[in-house]
Amino acid sequence: MEAVRNAAAVASSLRLTRTKPPPHPTLTSPKCFCLRKEDAFGNPSSETSLPKLEGHQTDVFEVEELETNDDDIWKLFAHAQRNILYLNKQRLTAMEELKKVQEERDLLLEKIEQLEAQKQTGAQTEPVASSSFADLLLRIDSMVISGMIGSGEASSLRKKVMDSRSQINDAFCEIRHKTDMELLSELRLFTEKMTQNPLHIVHICSEMDPISSCGSLASYVTGLSCALQRKGDLVEVILPKYSNINLDAIQGLRRIDAEFDSYFGGHWHKNRVWIGVTRGISVTLIEPLNYSTFFNRDRLYGYSDDFERFSYFSRASMDYLVKSGKQPDILHIHNWETAIVGPLFWDIFVHQGLGATRVLLTCHDITSQCLEQPSKLELCGLDPHRLNRPDRFQDNTKMNLVNVLKVGCIYSSCTFDVSTFDVDMDNLKAAVRYAMNKGAQVVLVFMESETPVMNSLMKALQNELKDANVRFIEKYDDALAHLILAGSDIFLCSSFHDPWLQMPLKAVKYGSAPISLNLASDGFRQFKVRDSRGSSQSEYLRQSGWGDCGSTAASQYLLSTYGNMSIGQALDEINTEPSRWAWRIKDGMSKDFSWDAECCDIHRAAYTFIKNL
Repeated sequence: MEAVRNAAAVASSLRLTRTKPPPHPTLTSPKCFCLRKEDAFGNPSSETSLPKLEGHQTDVFEVEELETNDDDIWKLFAHAQRNILYLNKQRLTAMEELKKVQEERDLLLEKIEQLEAQKQTGAQTEPVASSSFADLLLRIDSMVISGMIGSGEASSLRKKVMDSRSQINDAFCEIRHKTDMELLSELRLFTEKMTQNPLHIVHICSEMDPISSCGSLASYVTGLSCALQRKGDLVEVILPKYSNINLDAIQGLRRIDAEFDSYFGGHWHKNRVWIGVTRGISVTLIEPLNYSTFFNRDRLYGYSDDFERFSYFSRASMDYLVKSGKQPDILHIHNWETAIVGPLFWDIFVHQGLGATRVLLTCHDITSQCLEQPSKLELCGLDPHRLNRPDRFQDNTKMNLVNVLKVGCIYSSCTFDVSTFDVDMDNLKAAVRYAMNKGAQVVLVFMESETPVMNSLMKALQNELKDANVRFIEKYDDALAHLILAGSDIFLCSSFHDPWLQMPLKAVKYGSAPISLNLASDGFRQFKVRDSRGSSQSEYLRQSGWGDCGSTAASQYLLSTYGNMSIGQALDEINTEPSRWAWRIKDGMSKDFSWDAECCDIHRAAYTFIKNL
């Protein structure tokens, strides 16, 4: 706006100084003046300007007398042109500034209108929320009068409702169409969750999707961790820093400047620590410096020194927890690779600030147990002479070896066994041949097993079933597994009898029907919950509603929809009743069997139980 005032002042000056044309030069010899601006060095500027208004910064000008002749007139004309151009330029600048001020004013007015609208909306919704809150309290009165609940429970419910008013308004905004029984059930569940204390859970594991993935463990860790954190718990994951790790999947990955020492092979060794976040979960990567080759390999597993690799990582993880001062409520360990954390915890670390921590082991593959020489226990600081006995590390069959998975089960406060038994090869071959005869294409995915017998059986099966319509995938790839599920009509699985049902439920979500390989048996999978005190853990989970895996909604759906369906029946329905098959598939895809549902609650019940041991 200052430029506009200056331009106006200049224009006014031009009007005030305008005079009549000078007399003929032959009659007089008047003097003519021009204004020439000096530059920063005191030299005359080629651009002529006029003074600004009083009170503003003014340029220094020099007054120079010129003789009136033709050349001087043309010079004056040129100066006048430059003055006009300068004034136009100033005018355009002023207009641009004025436009900018107008835009800022419009934005400010729009902001004010939005704030007023929000205030008005809030004023309108407040009575609605207050009405729902008051209605809920009145419904509690109705429950007491009808004898549905006692006065003591009613008083407790009213107090909890009052203490969590904001959450109540969101959760019970629409209650008028619900019966008192339905509302009471939801209210009890809501208040129970409101009183739960958040837990601090640390997973020590070898896989996590999408950082490092080789099987179902990776998606299990990620799915459970995200669900628990969404329900208010604090979850962290500790992993080895593999050389082929997916770094792009970790946000804010950085190396901690300080290093920490961990014990292995009679000495203390330096380790680097990397931290970052994946899907909202805090992730810690441990990188050995002296044993840098342990995790600088092409594969995650399948090496002759796997025991050394993962016992080093397990011991380093525990040393890191103590060094960092973390005191989690739960250490959740997985498979034999980190099962040795159990004895390390109770024999070495429990008195180093972890007295209130408890350990839970999840076993995903009972066939992979890791049998080793007892002397190797010394590598991570355990005493083989004290632990190599039948009720501890000693294998039940091969007495001269120690069983790492076994001792993980013994030393854990609680164990979830969701392992897969060996597949009946005769049933598998019969199912594949039947599908081929019906014109179906078959994809078989299997990974290299630590059991030589299983590897031999799979190789023999591959040679026996050579056909253009059969494809064997020998290396697990998570992205490829998703594509296979999405492109398949039928997914052959071991059983529906476990509480996680990761692959069958994933198949349902992708539109692939899970069909059991063997309907004559009770399934190949088992779910067991063990603790050192015997069956009390299982009894607790049963009383909590989670001990019987068949009682979950996911298990009930799978058993009722596909439990009695053979591969022949499935193929016949696809061919003869396509509309019914399409409805079956769409119905499954529409259901919610996510981790936020029952699977998360099963783990929460186990965590809570062992925390109170």
